[in-house]
Amino acid sequence: MDNSEMFQISPTKFQFLQIHKKNERQDFFDYTVLFNIYNPPLSFYETLRKLILRPETDIFIIDSSPTDNVLVRLRSIIQSINTLQPININIFYYRIPNCGVPYAINFGIKQIKERKYRLVTIFTDDTSLVRETFPAHKIYEYFYKNCDPSKDAMVIPNNENDLKKKYILRTTEAGMTMDLSLFNKIQFREDLIIDQYDPLFCDNIYEKGGKILIYPEVLLRVAPIGRMGKSGLPDWRLYLLTRNTIALSLEHKNSFFRDVILQNLFWYKKAILYGKQRIKYLRAFFLGFYDGTKHNLGISENLQLLSEHRFSIKCDYLLIQHLSCKDRVGTRYSDYDAKKGED
Repeated sequence: MDNSEMFQISPTKFQFLQIHKKNERQDFFDYTVLFNIYNPPLSFYETLRKLILRPETDIFIIDSSPTDNVLVRLRSIIQSINTLQPININIFYYRIPNCGVPYAINFGIKQIKERKYRLVTIFTDDTSLVRETFPAHKIYEYFYKNCDPSKDAMVIPNNENDLKKKYILRTTEAGMTMDLSLFNKIQFREDLIIDQYDPLFCDNIYEKGGKILIYPEVLLRVAPIGRMGKSGLPDWRLYLLTRNTIALSLEHKNSFFRDVILQNLFWYKKAILYGKQRIKYLRAFFLGFYDGTKHNLGISENLQLLSEHRFSIKCDYLLIQHLSCKDRVGTRYSDYDAKKGED
């Protein structure tokens, strides 16, 4: 741990910490995994422990959690493993609180490019390994044998159904594997904040003449969305999911995004079965539909401003704005914060 370093860079204001360096000098393997995490569940730490105990790749972690609890736990895990065996991989940790998922992924890939890696696989915080090991060298060999790295990507399946598909638009970035040269052409769309940036990324690959190969073995598991709450989605998440899906279906005329609209309706129907939450979910769905049709996708509407305990109050304010026919295009939520004392 003596080789650790930490610094602040403005105006990005991210925190960087190399929480472990290789104990032995080895040939450089230009493949790495990237974890995108936000208040991760226990399964994240178990997956990380497996990757460290049976190392094949270096690890990058982009943490957008609002607190530094993850770093405290990471240090504890690494110290406990280090007492059992030498850790022979690099582990890079970056923290950018409440930056949004696609921003975190784009940022992480930029850091990976700067360190001269060639291939990356993206893990979500609820990704777990089916086995005790992750066969990085086999994945690396398979990718460059079957893909054009300048325009193709590959998905590592997290269920048996993926193996049967010929055309794939993933609703999770977990298992997405790509050469970093592809990132020069296509990036994850940051103003979507959470939902639908991943199938849009896949759609852009197809539009540019590429393909998405499916690795012939299920290696990952991704926790179902139900772990997010009793009704499946908090109200602010339902707002973003509805808003982004409507906007993308209008922009791209892609049948996939129309299908997801029906999924939104399913979550909406499921949510209002809980009587106490009915008005809250109605507001979120209405505002998401309105902002989606108006393409109100301001990047200023970030996760910090959409925190759960404040979203319902914002819904009240914005609903009044919409019903009074005021034009909200370009309006920032900070405008509301300045006025809320008058309500």
